Amino acid sequence: MENRSFKLLLLPLCILLLSGMVAAGTLEDDTIAYYKSDVTGSFPDATNTYNGTISGATFSNGNGIINSAYSYNGVSDYISLGTDAFNSLSEGSISLWLKTDAQVSNEYIYAYGQGAHAFAFYLDNNGYPNVWLYEGGYVYNFRASITIDDDAWHHLVFTVNGSGNKLYIDGTEDTSRVFSTGSSSTTGFLSTITTTGNANNLGRDYAGGGNIDALIDEIAFLDRSASPAEVTYLYDGGLPGLPQQYPYTPDSSAAFEVTADNLFNSSSILNFSVDIDGYIYNTTNGTLITELLQNSTSLYNLSFVNNNYYNITVNNINVSSNYKFNTYQNWFNVESRELITNNTINGITYNYTQSNQTNSTQFYSDAGIVATLENNVNGSYFIQSTDITTGGIGSNDTVYVYLGSNLYNVTAETIVGSPINTFTVNVTVENTSQSYEYSTTTGELNIALLKDYNYTAVITSGVAYNPDSENFILNGTQRDISFTLKALNTVNITFLSVHDDSVVTGVNISANFITDDGTLYNFSTETGTMYESLLAPYTYIISYNAEGYSQGSYTFTLVN
Repeated sequence: MENRSFKLLLLPLCILLLSGMVAAGTLEDDTIAYYKSDVTGSFPDATNTYNGTISGATFSNGNGIINSAYSYNGVSDYISLGTDAFNSLSEGSISLWLKTDAQVSNEYIYAYGQGAHAFAFYLDNNGYPNVWLYEGGYVYNFRASITIDDDAWHHLVFTVNGSGNKLYIDGTEDTSRVFSTGSSSTTGFLSTITTTGNANNLGRDYAGGGNIDALIDEIAFLDRSASPAEVTYLYDGGLPGLPQQYPYTPDSSAAFEVTADNLFNSSSILNFSVDIDGYIYNTTNGTLITELLQNSTSLYNLSFVNNNYYNITVNNINVSSNYKFNTYQNWFNVESRELITNNTINGITYNYTQSNQTNSTQFYSDAGIVATLENNVNGSYFIQSTDITTGGIGSNDTVYVYLGSNLYNVTAETIVGSPINTFTVNVTVENTSQSYEYSTTTGELNIALLKDYNYTAVITSGVAYNPDSENFILNGTQRDISFTLKALNTVNITFLSVHDDSVVTGVNISANFITDDGTLYNFSTETGTMYESLLAPYTYIISYNAEGYSQGSYTFTLVN
């Protein structure tokens, strides 16, 4: 049954729009060179692109942060990564592990370029990491706020993109760097250098000096800026017990995963993105595996993004266990009102048929569907099945459901007793301007009304039947009524005996209907009654006869 006595109030669209996010590939996809330092006598790039050439640096078996490393003697050792390699990088990242003791002079970790056109990543004589870019003058030049010359392993990551540059030490961004030129918002990387034939060295500067006395391991170059989450991942991957190298294939049980469910029907959402502190991860199979390890103690901000669902941001999430977003396309609120009086009714619960939700005030839904609040009984009120069409994605509708304490049960049939399934009942409350319309295609309406009011009910069934009506007052718990509807352009005839006015039965009565244009219709009955609906609006002469009875005739005009 459809009860259409409700109103919709459309409230403003509430989708959270996330701006400033730039999607990137995976850490593996965007690593253009990775040196594990695990092969003696050669320095292969794990991506098979930029193999290095060893000049004096010695293989230190088993002494790396992961497996082995290469040792640089501070006098003449270095490794060349190939002339002009990486010269197309306008943005990117350098990640590596370094172990060194007290510094006596500037010692270069990595350098690229020549003359007045160079990039340098080095330790000064006090043990502070420094980075500068020089192209006819300093573009940026800064010193870290933390020393690392303590004969322990430290993880260093320098990143730069269109928004600026960052330095991370042991997984944490150094926000207290001291700039002598530029700032953290200054951009520029290796492609800024305009010369060709540029040196590209690990362990010494671009001009052949500044050699470092240190162990260096796990050197990675990315063609984009690594996210804070990725930096944490790389740092965690170098800790004891968590070996992690390119091609970055962590045990899935140790990786932080994100899933999402639709609150409407508890189904998994397959396609979505999640912004984790500025880096966007994507999935098309419902499970997003990040490059964060579950034993990380850091807190992250997560933003769920899908244009077909309400976007959600959660803050300070500990990734020691996986996270599930519960979202929806829209929702609607239900307010229960008493019919006629419009008084608010509290404590009414509803069943949302399509989603198996049971609640009193709020339901989560998909957009643009017909939602049914199912029949039920709550205390002294009858709750009718109410259909609504939900709004668009992100909308919040308010549905007013009008309730009554008594039932008016309506069925309908034809004059010969055949049920009529499709009909509409309009109920008007006398002495008021209030009226309510109810429709059905199942042959029955159970209309909730209030007792002790005078009502007028008018029933219609398309254009095939004449309307009918009744006036009534609800005194008891319910009133049952079956309307008999007469079809349009029909004739109902009863044949009576002139002797005693009894209905003539048991004999065949034949009747010919002749229109004024000569059309002939022939009907017969043995029940004494005749109900015919095949007649067009004309003036008719009925000629009838039956065995044992005299012949007769009758003239009438049938109108629409």
